[in-house]
Amino acid sequence: MRSKGLYLEIECCEDLPLLELDSLRLRQILFNLLGNAIKFTEHGGVSVAMSFQRTGDKVGQLSISVTDTGLGIEPAAQEKIFAPFVQQDAVRDSRVFKGTGLGLAISRRLADCMHGQLSLQSVPGQGSTFTLLLQEVPVSEQVRGSNVVQEDTASQDFPIKVLLVDDVTMNLKVLLAMLRKFSVSVVTAESGAEALKKIEQDIPAMVFTDIWMPGMSGCELLSQIQARPEWREVKVVAVTADTNVAGNPAMDGFDAILLKPVTLEKIRSILTQLSPADTVSPAVGQGG
Repeated sequence: MRSKGLYLEIECCEDLPLLELDSLRLRQILFNLLGNAIKFTEHGGVSVAMSFQRTGDKVGQLSISVTDTGLGIEPAAQEKIFAPFVQQDAVRDSRVFKGTGLGLAISRRLADCMHGQLSLQSVPGQGSTFTLLLQEVPVSEQVRGSNVVQEDTASQDFPIKVLLVDDVTMNLKVLLAMLRKFSVSVVTAESGAEALKKIEQDIPAMVFTDIWMPGMSGCELLSQIQARPEWREVKVVAVTADTNVAGNPAMDGFDAILLKPVTLEKIRSILTQLSPADTVSPAVGQGG
C-alpha cells in the first residue's frame, strides 16, 4: 500500500466481544478481499469496518466490510465476479489490471461454509464495498486478554532459501510472514517471468507458486524450472485454494500442494517433507 500511496482505515466497535469463529476461513476471506481492494485501487485507499449486534444472550450478528476507492464494477458484472475463473480484468478494466476472480469465488464459498453471506455494492468510477455478514455468531465466555487458548508454540528452524511467487502482493506478504516464523530466507516475485530471473540470480531450495497468474501460470513456471538441468534440485510447491487440483494431471509435477487457507502447520509439514534432512532442526518444545 505504501508503494501506491494508499491509506488504510480500520473502524471497529469499542464493545466488540470475543467471538467463537472459524478463524482460518475468516482470515482467508479477509486476505482475499483486502488483496483485491489494494490491487484494483490506484488512488485513495481502503477502509475496513467491523460491527457486532447481539441478537440473543450469547449470539449476535457480525458484519465486516472492505471498501475501496478503485474503479468500481459495472452492475451487469457484479454477480459474474464471484464465478470461478472469471477474470477480474474482464469486469474491471483489462487495459490496466490483470488477474483471476478465483479468490472471490473461494471467499463466497468459505462464507457459505460459515453460514454467512458475502455481498457486493459498487459504483463504477467510485469504488466497491464487499460485506461479509455472519449470523448467530457465538460470544465466547473467555475473558479478553486471557492466554487460555493458544496455538502450538513448538517451532522448527529451516535455514533454507524459498522463492514466493504470486501476482497479489497481499498474498506474498502473508506467506512471507508465516515462513519467517521458521527462520526461512524468503525472496518474492510477482510474476513467473520475474521468478525465473530471481532463480537465475540465486537458486532457491524451494519455490512456492500461485497457480492462476496472468502471463505465466504456476504450471508453466514449473515446466520452465524442470527444463533446466541445473535447477533439478529445486522443489516446487503449488499454492492454491482450488480443492479440485489434486486429481488434475497438470499438477503431477509439483513436489507438494499447499491448500488455502494456509496454516503454520501446513507450512511446517511441507518444509519438513521437502527440506534436506541436514537442514531441519528439532522442534522447540517437543521431545525427541
